[in-house]
Amino acid sequence: MPDHLRCDAPAGALPQPGSLTATRRRRRLLLGALGTLLTGTQALAASTLTAQQMQGPFYPVTLPLDQDNDLVQVAGRRGLAHGVITEVSGLVLDPAGQPIRGARVEIWQVNGFGRYHHPDDASPAPVDPLFQGFGRTLTDER
Repeated sequence: MPDHLRCDAPAGALPQPGSLTATRRRRRLLLGALGTLLTGTQALAASTLTAQQMQGPFYPVTLPLDQDNDLVQVAGRRGLAHGVITEVSGLVLDPAGQPIRGARVEIWQVNGFGRYHHPDDASPAPVDPLFQGFGRTLTDER
């Protein structure tokens, strides 16, 4: 056995420098210190600032007269809003996993040009008069 792995101390004696137990203990201390250093580095990386982005999403200041869940058709206007139509579906469940009937779900979204129907949206993107921007629906029993 190589000298740096030999432990000649009697059972119960304190490990001596260079013994297998002392070497393992040092290795564990170094690994622990390295783990702390890595954790600190990850925390530092997580605390860096997020790149500046546009504010939003903007909840509407005034709700549209059309109180349905169709954002691409406005009551009283002909045509569809600009952009790709996306259908959203899902479930609203209680903590036991049972459907909640009658829960109000509200949705709001930018128009097909990337602009919210909101006065604080300073985007240069155009307003789409055919885009409702906000909708709501009630869940059913499924």
